[in-house]
Amino acid sequence: MKNKVIIILLMIAGIFTSCTDNTYEAPPAFSDVGWYTSAFQQENFVVAKGQFASFTDASVGTLDHTWTIEEGNSFLKGPIALKETKFDSYIIYPGAVETTDKTIHVYFKNEGFQKVRLYNTFNDYVAYRYKTFAIAAKAAVVAKAAVPATGDAPAVPAVAAAPAVVAVPRMDAVLPAVKVGDKWVIDYTFNVKVVDTIVAKMQVTQTVAGVTTTVSHQNATDVITIKKGTRLQFIDLTEKGDPTTRTWKIGAATLTLNNTAAIPNNNNGLLIFNTVGDFKGTFTASRASTAAGALPNDTDIYNIPATFRVVP
Repeated sequence: MKNKVIIILLMIAGIFTSCTDNTYEAPPAFSDVGWYTSAFQQENFVVAKGQFASFTDASVGTLDHTWTIEEGNSFLKGPIALKETKFDSYIIYPGAVETTDKTIHVYFKNEGFQKVRLYNTFNDYVAYRYKTFAIAAKAAVVAKAAVPATGDAPAVPAVAAAPAVVAVPRMDAVLPAVKVGDKWVIDYTFNVKVVDTIVAKMQVTQTVAGVTTTVSHQNATDVITIKKGTRLQFIDLTEKGDPTTRTWKIGAATLTLNNTAAIPNNNNGLLIFNTVGDFKGTFTASRASTAAGALPNDTDIYNIPATFRVVP
């Protein structure tokens, strides 16, 4: 009986052995391209000066891989604490502008548009598919006064002014690899807008008898004289910080301008003075934090040195 059991087991083992190939077959080579950034799916990549952004190359099957940044910016070593505000101690590869690390944290110390370049090569063709925005503009509507009925012609109602409308439907886009020699190349550059802190700067103009002139306001000895019920034009000349709200306060008079989709740079307006007297004023330029927190809240208040004198 024992011999029969051994024979049966040997037969079963023989069946499995005959059906099994002991030779290891490596899986086919696979190439693909992909990446992640701390901007997620935002169309615009915006970072405050002195902050960092993260980039991860998720590609597989690369032959060559390089991240390149601009001089003046730095690579940081992660992980970085969420509440960290100073990053100099995290700097790695001082002075370097290239690395083969898969994930990089770029410390932006230069303002303006900064480039972060990803360069990968592959044995096989690859393509990166992503979402983008198609912009379609609709012309603004010009206001028209109502026209009363005359004779046989019917009355024409008034037409209210309407700002230009911009539609932004999402659509798929493809970044294909390009054949260079015997390799397929993905060469992509992220354009990151680095915004500095706000430094408020302004201008005042006055129109008298149809002539508009710029009025000096920078000196404590400047006196801007205007008649009650007339107005001055205030213009925001701020060059740094991308403010989204501007507010002028002169005595009890206040002018506030906010950026909107229709007026993305709403930077000048008129302020009427209805109270007689001498007044001092301020100009406040500010921006609210973006949804993703890339740009923090920021405000700069400029105390206008000039005196505004409103006469009867």
